[in-house]
Amino acid sequence: MSKYDYKSLEEKLRTVVSYFADKLNGEAVEQIKEFIEHGEYGEAYELLCHVVASAKQQIPADVYEIIMELGRQMELPNEIWEKIKPLRQHP
Repeated sequence: MSKYDYKSLEEKLRTVVSYFADKLNGEAVEQIKEFIEHGEYGEAYELLCHVVASAKQQIPADVYEIIMELGRQMELPNEIWEKIKPLRQHP
């Protein structure tokens, strides 16, 4: 991973999780939050994308942009966030 501001990364990840908190499986959301608490941002991110994809949860364009930015920032494979791209709503 390249150098970046972990606090900013964590805040953005928490923002995205908060958006989906009442729309997704509560247990999965809690597990995502636990990963974040332990600094396991990649695990939290992958699980979040997986749960969103499984639930076929619609994603506002601005939230998708944050998700995509986070994935790039963590240098994760594009496939992780691209699997939820079809769920993105257009502005």
